Amino acid sequence: MEKEKIKKIEKLKRKVSDLKEKRGKLKEELRKWMEKRRKLNEQIRNLHFEIRKFKQKRDKLNEKVKELKTLREKARKESREKIEELKKLKNELKTLIVKKPREKPHILREKLEKLEWTIQTNPLSLKEEKELVEQVKLLESQLKIYKKIQQLKQKILEVQTEIKALKTMGDHYHEELEKKAEESWKIHKLMIEKIKEIEKIRGKADEAQQNFLDFKEKLSAVKKEIAEVLEQISLLRKEVLMKEEEERKRKEEILREEIRKKAEEKLKHGKKVTWEEFKILSEDEGKED
Repeated sequence: MEKEKIKKIEKLKRKVSDLKEKRGKLKEELRKWMEKRRKLNEQIRNLHFEIRKFKQKRDKLNEKVKELKTLREKARKESREKIEELKKLKNELKTLIVKKPREKPHILREKLEKLEWTIQTNPLSLKEEKELVEQVKLLESQLKIYKKIQQLKQKILEVQTEIKALKTMGDHYHEELEKKAEESWKIHKLMIEKIKEIEKIRGKADEAQQNFLDFKEKLSAVKKEIAEVLEQISLLRKEVLMKEEEERKRKEEILREEIRKKAEEKLKHGKKVTWEEFKILSEDEGKED
């Protein structure tokens, strides 16, 4: 019976050894998946960092696009206002051209100078002076038309120059806006790609996490089984030791009985007993008392 228990203990010990080997392999798998999960999570963190940087850059570009749109619209609005102003100036010029005197400005100035000289140098009657003053006023009004025409032409040139400058400015803002918007779109596409990459890696990270949990559960089961088998070995060992102790005591009792009988036999024949024999006889007598 005891031999069977010893055999069983040996068998259980081999099982523990196998289980410990299995536990070592499971720990290795656990470390492998834990490391893989760590690396994948690190990749995800790095990608999130890249996305944040891309977003900051895209937001700055979008702000610039917004600013350029405002400037472009302002330039276009000012250009439209200047075009309206130009139309009014041209209409005003057309009206004045219709009223323009037949004579050239230098002829009118010569006439005006002659009249003014005549008024200043010649004695004139009141009637004659009045007639000449009226002629002066007429010449002056005619010259004013020429002056106004010249002023309008100059103003038209200035407004046309301003319109051209505003158009150039508006086109520049538009070109810059288009460039910034395209750059912003490219960055946005890169962000989308990074987000897709994160989703792909997250799937792998979830798989690694699940494998980690599975191997952790298996490892716990193996550890529990090792503990259970060790408990079985411990109980069997206790049983074997108890049995061995009982057997030892039984053998001691048999030997003791043999020594006691031998000692009694010696005493019957008047022979000396050994110290051990004397001791056993004394102990037995003590028990009887």
